[in-house]
Amino acid sequence: MIDALLVDAAERAGAVLEFGAPVAGLHRDDTGSVDGVVVGGRRAGTRWIARAPLVIGADGRDSVIAREVGASPVSTGRRAGSVLYGYWANLPTDGYEWWYRPGIAAGTIPTNAGLTCVFIAAPPARLDPQMQAHTASSVFDRLSGLAGLGSRMEAADRVESVRYVRGLPAGYLRTAHGAGWALVGDAGHWMDPISAHGMTAALRDADLLAHAVLSSPPGDARRHRALANYQSVRDRLSLPMMAVTEEIASYTWDLTRIRVLLRSLSSAMTDEVEALAALEPAA
Repeated sequence: MIDALLVDAAERAGAVLEFGAPVAGLHRDDTGSVDGVVVGGRRAGTRWIARAPLVIGADGRDSVIAREVGASPVSTGRRAGSVLYGYWANLPTDGYEWWYRPGIAAGTIPTNAGLTCVFIAAPPARLDPQMQAHTASSVFDRLSGLAGLGSRMEAADRVESVRYVRGLPAGYLRTAHGAGWALVGDAGHWMDPISAHGMTAALRDADLLAHAVLSSPPGDARRHRALANYQSVRDRLSLPMMAVTEEIASYTWDLTRIRVLLRSLSSAMTDEVEALAALEPAA
């Protein structure tokens, strides 16, 4: 759903979209600065170069752009949880809800079309053995009561199969800019999904980067300073949230400690909202 919204917004802003045209690598000028991307397949004659004054990598955790420029880690985590999630209709809920029990967490997130995303998260050591012996749906059903979801799940209608995301690579914050390139979203920053903040962080970084680009002409020293400021603000907002999420994803907390962590997470999100609200409207 959000992909379609982003595509529509990009087209209204004048972007030219090339679906089915994979980026195979970067193109550099004589100074070594990135000045475009190589687009197309491996066969000779099927590739072409799209030039740009700034190449922005918004291509996820396995970012081609980040790999090609050798974006170094600013900070890395060590913990990662596993997640079961799916979508239900007719689930009785008043909004966002989270439950925490020793070694397990769960939540409900209202989405579009009257559906609610429901997740159960736990350490990989707890979920992986069960997933090897049972289906994702049966493991979800078995854990839903322990996680605090209760009998409400019985009244809801599951609209698709439950999905399992095995303990992903731990969180990271990568260098966000260089000569002719910048990173946004998961390409530059990833947190464990227990924060449920990944999409928000990606849109935040897109907003910050847009302000940096629109406030500075390409090929000018002001562009470098603007991109450096983008990374500085991104890091200032991300590092506290990343540290808290790292501890939550360890599942070593008790119910007293998780209350402290959640208050810290809320405070970090408040700082983020205030920083974005203080931005001047982009051109």
